[in-house]
Amino acid sequence: MSCKSDNNKANEFDPIAVSINDIAMQKYQDYILGYREDEEVLDTVLFELNRAIDIDSSNYVFYTNKATVLSLLNQDNNAIKALEKATKIKPNFAENLMYLGLLNESIGADSIANSWYSQAIKAYDERIENDQSIVSNKINRAYLLFFTEGKERALKAFEIVKLEHPDSEEVIFMEPLFKEFDRKEALNNFLPFK
Repeated sequence: MSCKSDNNKANEFDPIAVSINDIAMQKYQDYILGYREDEEVLDTVLFELNRAIDIDSSNYVFYTNKATVLSLLNQDNNAIKALEKATKIKPNFAENLMYLGLLNESIGADSIANSWYSQAIKAYDERIENDQSIVSNKINRAYLLFFTEGKERALKAFEIVKLEHPDSEEVIFMEPLFKEFDRKEALNNFLPFK
């Protein structure tokens, strides 16, 4: 994840650290896309992300990116620690909270996973109340219900979103994902390198 997209925050973060992060994540992306096959590049990416964190430990994106790389390396406990640090910086970042739930579920820590899922739902609720990307956040919230309340409840929540926003391209695009939901497959999609 680049820091450039968060324009409001970009000015608050150290530009050298942001540059290091962005270069590291370009190397990561090159590896994921198959442009680089040497797995050692991931060690370099981690080294560079740690350098960015050493320079500016207030940027949650650096920790999120570090967690992504650690997860790819099957270092889930370290990935969880990195995401927990990101959560201390940006506590209501729903996507990180959900990612923490998924990682904990993948290592069998189901009760901890459920706690993170519940926190993510609250974060999505807050966004919805604040009129932030309503459709997207309602869809994400409904999707999390698969993990907290089950398939029937998630499908009902998605049907409500469909009724409220029948012409939304996001709703149309996401419908097959809801109709064909499989928990194990969903975990594999979110954590594809497990």
